[in-house]
Amino acid sequence: MCDCEEHLATEKPQTSEEKSNNHSTINTAAVWGTLSTGGSYTHLTELLSVMNVPPLGGTVFFEIQRELDDAYEINSSSAFMEADIVIGGFNSSIAMHGLRYKKFIADGDSTVYSRIKQHVSYGHEVQKIECVNHCIKNYSKHFYRIKKDTKSVALETRKLLTNQRIKDLTRNAQKAIYANAHGDISQLKPDLQNSVPCSFGNHSKCRTYLCNHVGDTASDNMSQLLIDNETNNRAELFMSLLARFNMGKRLNLIQRDGFQMRSYLSALRYNVGQSWHHKSWKQYFKKSPSKILKTYMTQQEEKHRKRRNTIRVKHSAVKRLKFDTTNKENNRDYGLNISEVFMTTDEIKDETNKLLEHLKEKTGKTVERAGLYIDVDHGFLGASPDGVINKNEIIEVKCLYKVAQLGLSVQQAVERKCITCLEKDLQNKIRLRRNHDYFFQIQGHLAITGAEIRYFIVYTGDKNDIFIEEIKADKDIWNTIMLPKLIDFYVNCIAPNIIENRPGRGLQWKDPPSIIEAQNALRTKKEQTKQKRQE
Repeated sequence: MCDCEEHLATEKPQTSEEKSNNHSTINTAAVWGTLSTGGSYTHLTELLSVMNVPPLGGTVFFEIQRELDDAYEINSSSAFMEADIVIGGFNSSIAMHGLRYKKFIADGDSTVYSRIKQHVSYGHEVQKIECVNHCIKNYSKHFYRIKKDTKSVALETRKLLTNQRIKDLTRNAQKAIYANAHGDISQLKPDLQNSVPCSFGNHSKCRTYLCNHVGDTASDNMSQLLIDNETNNRAELFMSLLARFNMGKRLNLIQRDGFQMRSYLSALRYNVGQSWHHKSWKQYFKKSPSKILKTYMTQQEEKHRKRRNTIRVKHSAVKRLKFDTTNKENNRDYGLNISEVFMTTDEIKDETNKLLEHLKEKTGKTVERAGLYIDVDHGFLGASPDGVINKNEIIEVKCLYKVAQLGLSVQQAVERKCITCLEKDLQNKIRLRRNHDYFFQIQGHLAITGAEIRYFIVYTGDKNDIFIEEIKADKDIWNTIMLPKLIDFYVNCIAPNIIENRPGRGLQWKDPPSIIEAQNALRTKKEQTKQKRQE
């Protein structure tokens, strides 16, 4: 009538860009809701498939999860900022109070002490004192960690670590620490070691000030419980499925008649597998499941088949040992993943003497302690070999603690690829990798000390023979590869900061333009790689 047309909408119409953003918002909301309810990517995929909604791809899900993590992540962890604050206090102690802090009380999980030694001008003089409360807490934490380790610890062994027994272990360790406070450390160590058999009923070595059952030797031998090699894996598998359906036993479902239904679902999942949806859906809805749900069930069955084949292959092949690796997203400044506690000076001295005696028995050569060698032509270069045989022969010792813990010899560790610094040459003989940092370290020490031969020694425990390789000096590597880089590093990176006295003033070290450019180039390369993956 009026020759005009109007459009009414209950909501503001969206542009194409807004629709794209809305699509992204829905994906983010789905991941957000999944994480906030304690779910996982698998839970979300199964839920959307049952609803006949195309699920998110794994790449998209975990990318959004990382973005959500980054949204609430600050530049440094709280432990890292704590270290900066403490270091600032140490560096300003002389200017503000005219004194140096000689002792530092901290827990064993913190890297603050190692950073104090690196960034405080008198850090090498600072002594760390362990906090007893944190020490006891971490002691019990490790026992609970063993108790929960279902992959590498047998069930019967984990059953021995009851909550009460862990409390006994913790209490006995605490008694030993309190009883030997300000006393002889040589007495504290055996008391701590004996706290374990004491907690398991063997009191033959207990002391009166720690235990009321001195001399009792109750049966602490549990080996007869394991002789039949029986397991309850089937029951454990069903209970793990039931825990999945009742959200990890976190909800009280008994009073709402939900537990019985979830038990039925667990039985279907146990007996039929991932395809349990199909028959139940068809029986209830009188029609076949959607295409998306069928695709999901097929994918899960294929994953299950591949997993079983992989397990079958692993059991039939020689097991390859792997070291525990730290997730790069974990807190590197605090927790169970930081570097281990340093050995005391006396312990290092005892272990060194044992190794030198072992070396003398095998080679017939006497090793003397070595100090710091200064390069004749370049006074800013120094080397401190582990020992000196004569003016032409020095030694370098590497103690592979992880390999020693596994009880492997050098030969076994190389064959199982547990050692990165050693390899087999064309003649199938073990040798130091010629591109490893240790090789360049040895060449540098040979050049600075003026020696011709260095014995590279690998120690993997008292029960194993030590590995020895004779490495000769290579002047071409020193003059063409190593020396130019060392001179450039000192002239452009070290010397300017020393001249400006930046360490003494508590300032951060200043990098030269070449280093900054290299860092920016590396950062740009990583961003480009990340963008390509997203595309």
